[in-house]
Amino acid sequence: MAVRNAEKGEKALQGMPYFTTYFMQMLTRRLTELKDETGFDRAEVGVLDLGSFESVKKFAQKIKEDNDRLDLLLKNSGVAPEQYEATKDGWETSYAL
Repeated sequence: MAVRNAEKGEKALQGMPYFTTYFMQMLTRRLTELKDETGFDRAEVGVLDLGSFESVKKFAQKIKEDNDRLDLLLKNSGVAPEQYEATKDGWETSYAL
């Protein structure tokens, strides 16, 4: 699971009722369903900042180094800033995320 906040990502994997947002509740429920349906009991949290291409490259490299395959990647990202904002790499935030 790609997250910006590792602590919250780990809590989602554990299925803790910590989250109040609709997305996090749905994510927690879906992870539980996937584990029940497939017997899949190995999920990992990786920190990924989509506003930084360097972070994306590091995340991808770590996945390649630590795993022989990637079956599922959970990612939720999106912004709609009122004013122009750019990422560290100079991309408009609404396109980069």
